[in-house]
Amino acid sequence: MLYLKLVRWLSNRLIGVFLALLASMPIQATQISRFCPECVDETGARQKATTFAPPVQCDWPNARPELPIPDDLVCHSSDLDVLLVNPLTGDLFAYRLLFEPQLNRHLVQTRVISPDEQEAAGITVEIYRELMVADFGGTTGAQGVIQTRTPGTRNSTECPSGTALDHVLNPELRQWMIDELRTKWNEVLGPFNAREVGVTRNVGISASLGPVSLSVGWSSSPAPLDDVFVAGFGFDSSEVERESDLNSDVITFIIHDARLVDHRFVMDEDFSPELSRAAGRSVDRLLSGQTVIDNPCVIDKLADYAESNPELDFRVGGPGGSRFDFPDTSARRTGPSAKCLVELSGPCG
Repeated sequence: MLYLKLVRWLSNRLIGVFLALLASMPIQATQISRFCPECVDETGARQKATTFAPPVQCDWPNARPELPIPDDLVCHSSDLDVLLVNPLTGDLFAYRLLFEPQLNRHLVQTRVISPDEQEAAGITVEIYRELMVADFGGTTGAQGVIQTRTPGTRNSTECPSGTALDHVLNPELRQWMIDELRTKWNEVLGPFNAREVGVTRNVGISASLGPVSLSVGWSSSPAPLDDVFVAGFGFDSSEVERESDLNSDVITFIIHDARLVDHRFVMDEDFSPELSRAAGRSVDRLLSGQTVIDNPCVIDKLADYAESNPELDFRVGGPGGSRFDFPDTSARRTGPSAKCLVELSGPCG
């Protein structure tokens, strides 16, 4: 019995010592890192750091702010480490925002960062600069001309193949573009293969070095380098005559994320109908019936596309309209009615 009491006493003592040590340990502040091109000196960087101060919560006696402020008002907030990275100069500014309860505000203290954190930040700067000069788009010419009774033609009219419209209607044709995008992005991140690095459109640039995993966020939204996340492939040939460079056909991709993980490159991208143009029309409007089509090649290709994709509907006037019935153009293009207008707002009679 005495033995059990002794064990309990020792256990309680050890727990008490452990809790005392835990309470005496400094609380690790959370950290945010941001690119800051405007941070060119200590004064500006320190002022910028204060904009990230966590909110201050006060225990108001009546559960709402009041004047005069009670002398015994207790306020609290969290501490925060801030790392500001100038991507143009490579300068680093590190601070700790330390909440002072007696002043009810944060004090800004200079913070010393580790060599690993410095090197990781330097890697994000190198990647940032590579992205500033990168060109992820391209231009392609028509692959040829498709003849009578081949996919996309129902009469003797010659229609170009390998156009933007063909790439829109056949996702497999877009694979070479995706492969080229991944190759170019890999060329940017490849030199850092010994470390885990990544670029995310909505977050920023990350780099891991030793025990440090650093993610430096963009200085603004959208990102200052947002153009590199939008890659377009232009086309020299089209089903319609190009009026100007402003309405050139282009297949556009949005890159959401690109990174090296375990020495393997991975990328997350999407084809963007909203930012793409085919046959001189915005693709999202073209495929939803919200545009006018008077080109026989375009009519044929869309008709073939509709036949092979019965789950898709072309609607009169766009979503919510009645189903659009494509005309049989095989008998129309040999006579005066060859330019029968297809305005997805009514049948072509």
